[in-house]
Amino acid sequence: MKLNDIYHELEVVRLNASQGYKVTKYIQELVKERREIKSELSALDSIMGMFNDPKNSVHHHVQNVYIKQKNKIKQKGVLSGII
Repeated sequence: MKLNDIYHELEVVRLNASQGYKVTKYIQELVKERREIKSELSALDSIMGMFNDPKNSVHHHVQNVYIKQKNKIKQKGVLSGII
């Protein structure tokens, strides 16, 4: 929203070189901040996608690890080292 407001105001205001430079630097800071936020959102979207995708869900992964460990115990036998 800030950028749009600035653009609209720039249509009707006259700036000298110093003011123009200050506005340009401010816009540059806003654009950098926007880029950082978009990058963070993209990373969060990727993470959320992992949780929402049943094929790659953490729950599914934990279940697979549990089943593998359970199968290892069945194969070795819990008491095999004792008897």
